[in-house]
Amino acid sequence: MTPDTINYSTLQDLTDELLASKNNVRIYVAGNSMYPHLRQGDYVTVAKTPYEKLKVGDIIVFKGLYHNVAHRIIKILKTNDGFLILPKGDSSERHDMPISEDKYFGKIISFERNGKKTELESSFYKRYNVFLATISPYTPVVYGFVRFFKHLFCFKKQKVSSL
Repeated sequence: MTPDTINYSTLQDLTDELLASKNNVRIYVAGNSMYPHLRQGDYVTVAKTPYEKLKVGDIIVFKGLYHNVAHRIIKILKTNDGFLILPKGDSSERHDMPISEDKYFGKIISFERNGKKTELESSFYKRYNVFLATISPYTPVVYGFVRFFKHLFCFKKQKVSSL
C-alpha cells in the first residue's frame, strides 16, 4: 500500500480556499530569506487580509515561480489600475518582482519559534516591521558584518577553549 500524497498545486488551492473562507493557515518556514526575523523551522500564521489594507512593513505570502514565498513589503507602487506591492526578503540582496492581487495569498500575523508565539500585530512589531522595510536596501551589508563578527568571535572562542 502506498501513502496518500498531495501535489503542490492541490496544496496551494487548498490554502487559497481556506484563506478565502476567513480561516487562518499555519505554515512551516522552509527557507532563510527572511533571516533573522523568520527562520527555517518557524511556523507562521497567515490570515487573509484585504489586499488594499496592506502596508509597508507587512510580511505577506505570495505565489512565487515554484513555491509560495513569504517576504516583507518594502514599497507600494501606484499604477493606473490601482497598485502593486514590491516585496523583498530581509536577507535578500534584491527585491522581488512587483506582486499583483492575483498572486497574493495572505499576511503573516504571527510566528512561532521553539514553542513561543510572537504576534506581529502588536504596536511594537508594526513599528519594527516598518523600520525593517525602511532599512531594507542596507540589510545584506549589515547582516554581512554581523556574520563576519560572529564568525570572528566564535573562532577566537574555539581557539581559546582548546588550550
